[in-house]
Amino acid sequence: MKLKSLLTTTLMAATMLLWSNMGWGQETIAGWTFPTTTGNETSNVAAECGIMAASSVIYADGTNGSDDWLGTTGAVVYFGGVAPATALCDESTATGALSLVNLGSNFNNKGIVFKISLAGYESLNLSYSTRGTTTGFSNHEWLYSTDGIAFNSFTTITGRNVTSFSTQSVDFSSITAIDNQPVVYIKVILSGASGTGNNRFDNVRFTAFETSGGDDTPPVATFNPEGGATGVAIDVNPTINFNEAIRNIDNSEITDSNVDDLITFKTDNASGTDVAFDATIDAAKKVITIVPASDLLNDQVYYLAIAPVEDASDNATVMQSITFTTIAASANYEVTFSVVGGHGSLSAQIDGEIGRAHV
Repeated sequence: MKLKSLLTTTLMAATMLLWSNMGWGQETIAGWTFPTTTGNETSNVAAECGIMAASSVIYADGTNGSDDWLGTTGAVVYFGGVAPATALCDESTATGALSLVNLGSNFNNKGIVFKISLAGYESLNLSYSTRGTTTGFSNHEWLYSTDGIAFNSFTTITGRNVTSFSTQSVDFSSITAIDNQPVVYIKVILSGASGTGNNRFDNVRFTAFETSGGDDTPPVATFNPEGGATGVAIDVNPTINFNEAIRNIDNSEITDSNVDDLITFKTDNASGTDVAFDATIDAAKKVITIVPASDLLNDQVYYLAIAPVEDASDNATVMQSITFTTIAASANYEVTFSVVGGHGSLSAQIDGEIGRAHV
């Protein structure tokens, strides 16, 4: 009986420990263990694992709301890390750690940004391992944004210049504004360094719950001009508006850099001549704007199509297309006026036809 009781207690303790580290029902959105153990980092760092790994990146180059650490050699380096409390990215042993250095004492109050997707997920949580040097950053201020421009301060973790690793966590679950968003920006601003010290970050794990609600309806597209429209201006910039945020069917983010790949724009029909264009998508990931390279032809049928996309619940559309016709060219006439005789008669010649009036 004592052995059975001991086994039961051990199992319960292990289960509680697992829940405390992972969260019941939570899934890893994005994770970083930083396999590199030495040297400088010269580029932004893509996630190593997670459901949204394909669209998850750490930015430290001055874009996406981050400050430019990468522009200073030695400000972002790798040192030894610590083993994760629970396996992350199939890694359970210590590898490297990303270290932010207050090089030249120039990086107090500067930050890096974790760009992730919460499409289809809610109640975000963050855990990470960290340590510092005695002259390194002592504070980690965590902020969030949905556009990478306006950041909201959420919480500050202090005392981070201790020289041994500890696990820290940030519970963003109360911030419903970031739930189910195709793009979320999580920023950490470091401060309090008293010299050229550093802070290391390791085993960064974002987790969240899958959203509930049973959404099984694909996004609905509205074309402008609408299908079958006639008399469309030749300087039109067609748009495709969706009733909800969209993403690529591989769960990756649709951006200005890749949205052109979804669009087909031709004369006449799907077999017609390609029309040169550049497309963009808005920050909410709902409106695609197609800008032709030059004015369209008059009195011409055009074919516009968009490849399948999906919403946060993996509801995919099928290829959708329309045709529209531009306005006919206006008639142009040559008009010549002359005075006839000495009685003030006015003669008008329009394309060879002569008419006279007394004035």
